Amino acid sequence: MDKSQVAPILGKIVAGLYIISLKQQEKEMGFLASWVQQAGFEPPMLTIAFNKERKEAFSLLSLSGHLVVNIMAKENSKTMSRFFKPAPETGSIFDELETFKETTGIPILKDSLGFLECKYKSEMISGDHIIVLCEIINGKLLNTELQPSTHIRPDGFKY
Repeated sequence: MDKSQVAPILGKIVAGLYIISLKQQEKEMGFLASWVQQAGFEPPMLTIAFNKERKEAFSLLSLSGHLVVNIMAKENSKTMSRFFKPAPETGSIFDELETFKETTGIPILKDSLGFLECKYKSEMISGDHIIVLCEIINGKLLNTELQPSTHIRPDGFKY
């Protein structure tokens, strides 16, 4: 394969932008993700690609068995920027953001387009990522006037 030929077209696969929220007991964390995809109708399922370097996030998911997918809107750039930098050493990455909790008790971003609460079902190794399969157990469109944020990469071999 000639990566220089594949990279530009691979990057044109359109992805959304999402904040994945996780919680186990008092430990909360979140990260920006773009590789999230619906994977079934009945029951409703999603796949999420976790970079293998996100060991702490995957560990929280394994322990709690749940996560929240916050679907981000074009207007959420300020909220998303919070997740571009390292989490604070004390407290939660969600401390300065407006959140609420539903079924799973995991933080949901109030200004997002909407959310999906998910139950972890299985995973599969995919090179440098782990593909997680989750069942959607709850969700809601929160801000009907917003449009989803999309992400197109100039190089399909880089974020």
